[in-house]
Amino acid sequence: MTLWKPFPKIRTVVQVEQKSEFVSSRAAVGWKRSEDRRQRILEAAESCLRARGLHQLNIREIARAAGVSLGSVHYYFPSKQHILTELYQGFVKRMSAAARSGASTVPAGDRVLAFLDDYFDELARDPSLCQVFADLWDRAAEDASLRQLLSSHYRAFLRWLTKEIVAGGGVTPREARKRAEMVVALVDGVKVQRLLLGAPGKGIDQRRACKEFVGKLLASNRKQPASGK
Repeated sequence: MTLWKPFPKIRTVVQVEQKSEFVSSRAAVGWKRSEDRRQRILEAAESCLRARGLHQLNIREIARAAGVSLGSVHYYFPSKQHILTELYQGFVKRMSAAARSGASTVPAGDRVLAFLDDYFDELARDPSLCQVFADLWDRAAEDASLRQLLSSHYRAFLRWLTKEIVAGGGVTPREARKRAEMVVALVDGVKVQRLLLGAPGKGIDQRRACKEFVGKLLASNRKQPASGK
């Protein structure tokens, strides 16, 4: 029996750094694959939601559409509610960002009308938006986190509209806020109407009618001097 044992192999600083870089690289690749899989699940969930609606949406169908196992879906999203919450968060943020970025390219005072153009363009591209928002409102009535998200979105939208209406001149912030709420009601009313009655019939230009109404609302800013109240 020998008591002698070889000294453990000592790595140089360079070897340690190389291994560290290798581990970091593998971790980065693994994270990207994981994030890609997670995003694929969300995209599949959105596709299923648009095609079948909220109440017929189920985890098994999402897994099949994403090409992953049921366990993979549960790994990233413990429940259907977790998927819906994140899906709607991303959806609302994208809608808000798209509307504001399009309107930001036109002069102040015309941005609300530019927003309406973007809004109707989006409805034309994706008619299922009306059903998606209806599902969102329905779900928010029972889900506090979604209700908070939706409330935050509407408050931010109202602030933006109020600021743009004030920028048009001739109106106080208080009056601008009232008019902003009218615009929000109009926008949501269009979605409800299209959901219940379908797209407007031939000869009915809903976009033009809405823009004329809002245009008159904004034009009245300059006709009546602000009272300061």
